[in-house]
Amino acid sequence: MFLAQIANSGKRGPGHRDDLNRERRTGTLRWALHTLRLCREMRDLAAQALNAFEEQNQSAVEIVKGQMKRLAADLVGELPDDFPQGRIDDLRRHIGYSKVGDYRDILRLDLPNIENKIDDYSIRKITPTTENPTGFDDLLHPIVRDAAIRHYQTGDFRHAVLDAITSVFDKIRERTGVDADGDRLINHTMTPNAPLLILSELLTDSGRNDQAGFMEIYKGFYRGVRNPKAHSLIHDLDLDATKAAQYMVLASILMRRVIEAQLAIPEAGDPAASENEGTPRTGISARQTPPPSPELP
Repeated sequence: MFLAQIANSGKRGPGHRDDLNRERRTGTLRWALHTLRLCREMRDLAAQALNAFEEQNQSAVEIVKGQMKRLAADLVGELPDDFPQGRIDDLRRHIGYSKVGDYRDILRLDLPNIENKIDDYSIRKITPTTENPTGFDDLLHPIVRDAAIRHYQTGDFRHAVLDAITSVFDKIRERTGVDADGDRLINHTMTPNAPLLILSELLTDSGRNDQAGFMEIYKGFYRGVRNPKAHSLIHDLDLDATKAAQYMVLASILMRRVIEAQLAIPEAGDPAASENEGTPRTGISARQTPPPSPELP
C-alpha cells in the first residue's frame, strides 16, 4: 500500500532538499521491505507450527519456536525508537509460550497489527509534510501524538490533554492486563515492592526511589490533570496552546517509561508460568526482587 505512496510522494523542492527527501524515501522503502519480509517469514513459520501441532510433531514445533525467536529479535532490532509498540510484546510472549493458541494469535492478531504499524510508520516518514507543524512534534511520543494532535491543531486543547493522558493509561493496561484506572491501576502495576512494570533497577536505593517517585508522578498526573479536566470546564479557563503542549510532552515521557519498562515475569520453573498462560504476571524475577521499602506518603 505505502509503496505507491513512496513513488508518488513527489519530487518536490529544488536542489538539496529534494535530494534529502529522495534519500529518506529510499531508506524508508528499504527498511519497510526488510521488516515486512521478517514478518512474512514469521507468518510462514507460524503456519508450519500449526501443521506440526496437527501432526503431533513436538520436535518440529520446537524448531519453529527457535527460528521465530531469532526472527522476532531481528525485527525488534530494526524498529526505530519512535516506532509505535503495537503488539510487539504480545508477539514475543506468544512465541515464548509456543502453544497452538499462541500461533493462532500470532497469525490473527500480532503480525497483522505489526505489519499495519510498519505501513503507517513508513507512510508518515515518506509523505511530504509541513515539517513539525506545531513546533514541538519531535518531542511527542508517536502514540501520544496520534491520540491528541488532531485536537490540538483544531484548538481543542482540553481534549488534546485528556486524550494524551488516556493514551498513557491505556498503554499501562495493555502491557499489564490490569483492568483498573487511576490510583488503583498505578498502585497495582508500579508499587516498588512488587511491580508489574519495572521502571528501574530495584536492587538499589536509587532504582527504588525512581520506581516510587514515578509511581507518584503517574498518580499525580491522573489526579491533578486528567480528573479535573474530565469533570469540570472551570479548570480549562487558563489552558492555552503552550500549556496544552507542555502537558502533551509530559505525557510523552510517561508513555516512554511505560513502553521501556520491564514486564515482571515468574521465575523459570514457577508453576504459575504454565498454569496461568493467559493471565497477567504478578510476580517478579528474583534478580529484581527488592527489599521491603515503605511507600511514599
